[in-house]
Amino acid sequence: MPALYGFNDLELQDEDLKNYRVWIGDFVHAWPPYSPLMAIARNSHQMFAFSYAAEMLSLPGSKGWQWRMVDGLTYLAIIETKPEEVPEREKRFRERITPYIENWDEMWNKTIEEWLAIIKPFKEFDVERASDAELYWCWEDFFFTANFGMWKRHFMWMYPAYVLFSLFRQMCQEVLGITPADVLYKQVLSGFDNTVLRFDRALWRLGDRAKELGVDSIFLSIEDDEQVLSKLEETDAGRKWLGEYREFLNVYGWRCARVEEWLNNPSWIEKPSFGVPFLRQAIIKGGAFAVDEEFERLVKEREAAEKELLSRVP
Repeated sequence: MPALYGFNDLELQDEDLKNYRVWIGDFVHAWPPYSPLMAIARNSHQMFAFSYAAEMLSLPGSKGWQWRMVDGLTYLAIIETKPEEVPEREKRFRERITPYIENWDEMWNKTIEEWLAIIKPFKEFDVERASDAELYWCWEDFFFTANFGMWKRHFMWMYPAYVLFSLFRQMCQEVLGITPADVLYKQVLSGFDNTVLRFDRALWRLGDRAKELGVDSIFLSIEDDEQVLSKLEETDAGRKWLGEYREFLNVYGWRCARVEEWLNNPSWIEKPSFGVPFLRQAIIKGGAFAVDEEFERLVKEREAAEKELLSRVP
């Protein structure tokens, strides 16, 4: 294994089996097993970020996770706190989690603003014209600044999200006698806009635009996805649609078939034809974006559920 992956500090060792009670195989993120390059790029920073966020937030029961690999598969073990540490850590945790409760949107928007500024140079970097030296330093900057910074931010938000969800569930049960099985509980957690919805909505709009510009027949008559894009380049209407598609990709195109192997898999912005099958479906279905109609109903139900819950608080 070390001969293939080459970083012994992340390889599972005999002493690891003695120092930690349980190792959990991560078949959610790390299956199929990571390639060597992706394993190094992801795991070396994520392992530190696990503990960084746990300590910054002072999680009462955990100091993060240890992270080891066997043949490209990740195994995790919790770094437990000592019983005598829990009271003081819990006190600090309550102080540090309060801003998330009081100013979630404000803090989140500030984080996103900072993050977009960090990744802007990488999105604008001209890979095709860059020299070898420029490519090297772009990678160095990305790996140590953006990749490392992303994982720190990821866990600084993931931990509070999970914890606050659990606290809310516990409070509903203790104060109001409502469990996750209750309709009211489900309604109060529904009807929130999110990036997935915005992505689907924008994709649907591109399908409508294809019809408005009269290029929808190209999607429906040509099976090869690459040929669809080539054909669109031949007309003014097609080029206009492609321009709008590129704007869409600059926002939503930084996704790939397997996000856990983004170093070895092209994203939509690198291979725009990935989006053609989804656009073809949007054109075929057409009409109003069905999810929006359902979404409006969920928003109204959530707002009514919020009022109902608050009216029951002693």
